[in-house]
Amino acid sequence: MGFIEFQPANCKNCYKCIRYCAVKAISFQNEQARVIDNECILCGRCTLVCPQNAKQMKSDLPKVQAAVRDNQKLIASLAPSYAAAFQGVSFAVLSSALKKLGFAQVEETAIGATEVSREYERLMQAGDMENILSTCCPSIIALVEKHYPELAPYLAPVASPSTVHARMIHAMYGSRAKVVFIGPCFAKKLETGKQGDLFAVLTLAELRRWLKEAKIELELLKSDEKAVEMQQTKSRLYPVPGGIVGTLDAHARRKYHCLSVDGLDRCMQTLEAMRTHRMKGYFMEMSACVGSCLGGPGMEGLGLPL
Repeated sequence: MGFIEFQPANCKNCYKCIRYCAVKAISFQNEQARVIDNECILCGRCTLVCPQNAKQMKSDLPKVQAAVRDNQKLIASLAPSYAAAFQGVSFAVLSSALKKLGFAQVEETAIGATEVSREYERLMQAGDMENILSTCCPSIIALVEKHYPELAPYLAPVASPSTVHARMIHAMYGSRAKVVFIGPCFAKKLETGKQGDLFAVLTLAELRRWLKEAKIELELLKSDEKAVEMQQTKSRLYPVPGGIVGTLDAHARRKYHCLSVDGLDRCMQTLEAMRTHRMKGYFMEMSACVGSCLGGPGMEGLGLPL
């Protein structure tokens, strides 16, 4: 997979990563931890709990900065979690800051989320699927495909908001535009390279550090007058627990019981119940992080406890 960088010299046999890995995707060989790629779901837990920083998520920041230097057309897809990471800062001000960093345009990922909700409503109205699992969280998709493959048919045949938004951006700005998703999630890196939708993924923490290095002070910036503000803001609810269900029309989802489950352990318990008890007629909104995306590992200390 190659997304997790490992520093062997820093690994001190504490076994903390093994204890915290819910899917047992870490092994020890020759007194060194190793990630088992075909088991890993890129939730980021091991990087957060390691006291020696022996494991770190590979950063796309150098790749994005190189693209800026090459004058490539970069367009930012900014996740709605920005409101928690940059409290009190408007989208228009962040748009101005990102353009100073070298982005040609900035849009909200929630634009794509609006389309995703419409697709979920269409699936629920059709009522053809026995159960529907949301497909917004890449870690959950990986969890189902790798550890609960018999439940894979329940995964909604709908791309994530970031992928949908990237496709919308390419349709508007052309295939040469490079879309950079900026949000709280490590697992979004699983979406890079797929059909050329996402060029790179940056965490909100990386954005904060980049702004600091560039000496851009948000409180001194004026709002971007050309910022693409959303008209339908309900999809900004996506990063909170129950946020996806909250965007769905009550009439459209009447055929299904809607549940929201956040936290990897609770999601695994729910999937186990679906596998064991053959539950039927459920729409499951699932997020691997406690607190949903607001508890994401890329929130730089703002995430909820593991």
